[in-house]
Amino acid sequence: MLAAAVLFSLTLLTPLDTGMGTGDSSWFLQVSCRLAAGEVLYRDVFFGAGPIGPYLASLFERMSGGEMLGLRLLQLLLFGGIAAVVWNTLRRGGVNSRWQAPVFCALVVYGLEPAFSIYNVLSTLLLLCVMRAALEWHWGGVMRWLWLAGVLAGLEVGAKQNVAVLAALALGVPLLARAEWRGLARAAAGFAGAAGTVSAAVWLSGGWDKFLEYGFTAKGRYLAVGFPPSATVARFLAEMRGAPTWSYQLRLTYSFCALAAAAVCVAAVVAAWLRVRGERGEVNFAASFTAGALLTLYPISDLSHLAYASPIFLIGAVLAVKDAGAPAIWALRAATLWFAPAVVWIALSPAWFAATGQMSMMRVPHFRGVPMRIADRSMVERRVKGLREAVMAGHRPYLITLHAGFYYLGTGLTNLTPFDYPAASAFGKRGEARLIDSLRRREIAEACLDPEFEGIFFAPRELTRFVRTEMHMRKDLGACVLYGW
Repeated sequence: MLAAAVLFSLTLLTPLDTGMGTGDSSWFLQVSCRLAAGEVLYRDVFFGAGPIGPYLASLFERMSGGEMLGLRLLQLLLFGGIAAVVWNTLRRGGVNSRWQAPVFCALVVYGLEPAFSIYNVLSTLLLLCVMRAALEWHWGGVMRWLWLAGVLAGLEVGAKQNVAVLAALALGVPLLARAEWRGLARAAAGFAGAAGTVSAAVWLSGGWDKFLEYGFTAKGRYLAVGFPPSATVARFLAEMRGAPTWSYQLRLTYSFCALAAAAVCVAAVVAAWLRVRGERGEVNFAASFTAGALLTLYPISDLSHLAYASPIFLIGAVLAVKDAGAPAIWALRAATLWFAPAVVWIALSPAWFAATGQMSMMRVPHFRGVPMRIADRSMVERRVKGLREAVMAGHRPYLITLHAGFYYLGTGLTNLTPFDYPAASAFGKRGEARLIDSLRRREIAEACLDPEFEGIFFAPRELTRFVRTEMHMRKDLGACVLYGW
């Protein structure tokens, strides 16, 4: 576990990228900083998932002074929790100790390394704990474990609402299959109590109405901008054809093979479930939670969401293969040979980038001390400088870009709307229309539109069309193009 602690601590040194790092991660940091400043989640600040993640992050932001390193520390702790639960579950389940090393390596390569989102990682940890508690009940028969599993599934409402439903189903279906009514009642009571507590906390904060809208009734907009597995495959094939270096090509290949690794895990669970005869309690739980994790990939089946499901896939596959009694020595060797080099690369790449002069620390506000590749840093800081100069000159635009959170934080620009992430799925039922009305009435006098953002599948079409056709182009600020009246 010492090696695991050292490896996970390297996540603090992973360079910030100009995709998810200055996009989703920075948006979540912006949400956390607004909560730390006293704004109310949902009422004042848009967020489409449960409240536990952002409020936990806001606590770390108060301690760190609003820095990205605070979120990275929280990410490190959650990653460590996932690894500990996976490791403990395999040991408690009687899995041969030789499997622990390749499973841990696979967890790093396909489960943790691509992950970035605090609330998704928190959701994965809770789902793992639900599975662990259910298996503990199966192994020992102590009823309080089912109550605990229900409580943890209920807390998923505070992480991701859809995963809470899947966790409840994954827990309940095996119990129904064996007509375990008393245990089912205990689990249901735990779920209802925890979910009710989370809901009551949101209601008392004043954000209940918007929580229902963003988290439930307006989810149709989110489903409408889904990303199927075929799109992920097509995008990776295109990137692999245009890879500039062999090392980047190899990294893309490893990432692309995550799809195959997930398919192998799911297939192993299905095969074991069909093969096992007699006592099927453990394999039933393995199959049920694997199915639940698979459903979390809907509607966005990209590699990041696959990363959050990978820990469940790994546990389910190993337990299922053990129950089926299949000889696994060649699979063990192949997994070790495939995953070990990637783990070494992940561990050594920050030091390699630093030693070869490819990485330096950022000086942008809220991102101080965060490493970034020099090739990206000069471009990012130049764009921040251009937008900051516009802010100092009196401009107060609403930012329509994937990197809006990063630029709000880096420039000190205040967003007067709840929507820090201007995606079509992030405006609720009428948020986009209300934002257009605010622009039309000059309540928001300017907008800054990133032309690159318009081509992304989840960009808000009505808002971008209004800005382009109704407002006047003023100036290209580098980060985005300024429009006004």
